[in-house]
Amino acid sequence: MPLPRFQKPQIFNVILLLAAAVTCAVLLHVEGYWPRLRWFFIVYAVALVLWNGWVAAFAISKFRIVSLAVTAALAGYLTQVVGVSNGFWSYPATFYFVPFMFVLASLGMYGLCRYPFTHLFRGLGGLKSRWLNLLVVFILLVGFVFGLSHSPQEPSLLFRVYYLFLALFALYASQLLSFRSFTAVILAGWGIGYISEALGAASNLWTFTASRSSPPFFLVFSSWPLEFFLHYGLSAIVAGETLDTTGDFAAEERLYQLQRQHPMYTGAERQVVVASKNDDKFQALETVLTQSGFWPLLERRLQQSGKTKERFAIVLKPNFMFMYSKNDRSTYTDPQLVEHLVCRLQSQGYTNITIVEAQSAYGNYFENRDVLTVAHYIGYSEERGYHIVDLTREMVPYTYAGGLGEHYASPTWMNADFRISFAKNKTHTWAFYTLTLKNIYGALPMQDKLKEYHTKREIYYVTIDFLLEFPVHFGLIDAYWSADGPFGIFADREPNLTKTVIGGRNLVAVDWVGARKMGLDPMVSRYMQLAVQAFGRPEIELIGDTSVYPNWTNVDRDIIEFVDAMEENYEFSSFLFSVLNEMDHFFTRKKRSSFIRLARVFTAPLRMLFFVQARRSALSAPRRPARSRHHGD
Repeated sequence: MPLPRFQKPQIFNVILLLAAAVTCAVLLHVEGYWPRLRWFFIVYAVALVLWNGWVAAFAISKFRIVSLAVTAALAGYLTQVVGVSNGFWSYPATFYFVPFMFVLASLGMYGLCRYPFTHLFRGLGGLKSRWLNLLVVFILLVGFVFGLSHSPQEPSLLFRVYYLFLALFALYASQLLSFRSFTAVILAGWGIGYISEALGAASNLWTFTASRSSPPFFLVFSSWPLEFFLHYGLSAIVAGETLDTTGDFAAEERLYQLQRQHPMYTGAERQVVVASKNDDKFQALETVLTQSGFWPLLERRLQQSGKTKERFAIVLKPNFMFMYSKNDRSTYTDPQLVEHLVCRLQSQGYTNITIVEAQSAYGNYFENRDVLTVAHYIGYSEERGYHIVDLTREMVPYTYAGGLGEHYASPTWMNADFRISFAKNKTHTWAFYTLTLKNIYGALPMQDKLKEYHTKREIYYVTIDFLLEFPVHFGLIDAYWSADGPFGIFADREPNLTKTVIGGRNLVAVDWVGARKMGLDPMVSRYMQLAVQAFGRPEIELIGDTSVYPNWTNVDRDIIEFVDAMEENYEFSSFLFSVLNEMDHFFTRKKRSSFIRLARVFTAPLRMLFFVQARRSALSAPRRPARSRHHGD
């Protein structure tokens, strides 16, 4: 089951967490434990509450946290009763604070289990044999019996019945978990259990009979994992949720049938892709257009349309709505290259040309983020004889055959006779790389893409559905200046001068070459996986430079999988966008809460590590760009 996709922080959950924490603190004072608390226990408790705050707000459903709290409180208190009554440990006073402490510990274990530990052991996801889980439970039980055999205390009947129940439930729950999830549960129990027991004993909150401050072996090795199996498993059953955690990282499993009749089908012939490396970016683009067969392809499409060149609608989709500063040109398609292509088209008699983009989630946080304003700001101008269209502002209802279903489309994009994706060469924090396929995701018309295509849907399949409905006929990659590194999609303080333009008629083939030149297996991206399902795996005839970009840094897989999980929570992702993004001063920041403003103050040094300095002189958007050079006019 995917993560719960909350549209806002779960305020109820946070209140419940705070109530448990405050009640625990009050009872520690009332029962006389407060003077015993040592600084290290307080630091640990604060860190646990902060971690639990994120888990409660963004990573657990209301029903799950309630069932988890009730189970942890009751079972945790019962554990203390049977332990104290059998003399394994003791308290200097009553211990009514314990149920609330168990609530905090259990929620912390839940968060660790669902996120870092499941992620850490992602390689175990393919192990489906449940007998491994049974074997581990058996080892836990052997450790439990071994630990008790070395204890001078004789377990009572209540003790034996209670732990027999925990053992039976662990055996049952083990059959509902993959080995990866099973391992994560055990590690979470060991980690939180040992730290809590050791620090609590060191603060003299409780005392162990056998060794005053060191928890007995059976308690840490066996009891805590068995208890957490009960908290975790029973709360899932009560809340009607699956126990397994393997679905947390939202890998979209949507499959496509191979579309052999689609214009983007790759199997009809070898796909020609040209990678031109040249000190002159305009000459590099000219080489790609000439050697890739761009002009004959355009002529064939014109003849098929039956239109005149003046009526033949060409739509160019560059990438510029994620630009944040004109001081960092590595994050958006070079307007001079785009206008050079426009001028070359005009010189051939094609005059019905439109540059399109759709608004992005940056519009949630900054003013002046509509398409026309951003386009004018970076140098585009309709005075050069082309149109600029904001796909968000002209969207109309449209029914897609795939998962998008009842959604929207833009007439300019729908009615185009020839579509061109002119991407920027960038790494991507969710998808390893963003090239011509991912660039078309930006043409999806909804403005708040973070909510509409990350949280409500998945960014990968919606792009393929969009392409299936509206084929793109040619792909170009502006790789003259490239943004690499872990946050290339957002910013690059030290862009890579790769001096390359890549192009071809098939987007799948173009991206395949683009990924190879980054030193990547193209199939690491979910975009490419689904594109290959729909359009086929291309056989490529590569013309030009075949080398991997020098000094290139890709995004680490750990970052990608972590971010892919985190971005499922809209409010959390939106909070990070609001706090961590930087922008030229032309894009004034929208009014935000005092908390956001304070968070930005504290994160200013972090932003300086990734974003170039904002332009303070940008007071108005220029209306006319510098003229680009033209070859072959």
